Amino acid sequence: MSIIWSHGETKPTVSGQLEQGAGIPTVSAQVLAFGRWLEPNSAVRIEHAIDALRQNAAPFADIVTTLKGTPIEIAGRTSGGAAVIRLSNLSHERTAHAKLVNAHERIVNTVETLQMLMDKIEMPIWIRSGDGSLAWVNTNFAKAVECKDSDDVIERSAELFGGQALRQITEKRQAQGVFSGGALDNCCWWRSSRL
Repeated sequence: MSIIWSHGETKPTVSGQLEQGAGIPTVSAQVLAFGRWLEPNSAVRIEHAIDALRQNAAPFADIVTTLKGTPIEIAGRTSGGAAVIRLSNLSHERTAHAKLVNAHERIVNTVETLQMLMDKIEMPIWIRSGDGSLAWVNTNFAKAVECKDSDDVIERSAELFGGQALRQITEKRQAQGVFSGGALDNCCWWRSSRL
């Protein structure tokens, strides 16, 4: 599918079609309403890229995702005085790769959001890796062990509890797969699990 803005024209010419099940409109007038058929992040990126192409002749190439979850490639460039946008289906391998990248981005965004939320909780929270070392801590954990930030805690392997308590936690975590808190040596404990 191609979208072409000839020099000085505000209304483009739309030609061609992509596969029916991809979620791309078949009516050419609806194709430019990117927010109606692309995921919101994809729509915003493409709208900005098209504006930069039409105003500054800045070429672009991006893989975007339709609301039906189909990844497509959109590339824009100038040709003479025209701005040309080309939409194309991806090969099966590129589609699979694009879906993996999209899933990875969603997971990273989810983890980052959860970490930001856990940073707002006014108590130490931590996650340990499979070998028992600290993998992530919130800012209150860093404050409690007098480190400047979470990275400093991980780098120093700064622990909130002493050796005996850590051994008890580790033993319970290894036996049960997770340490879900409770009283050990008259202290309160929070959840500690493996990644």
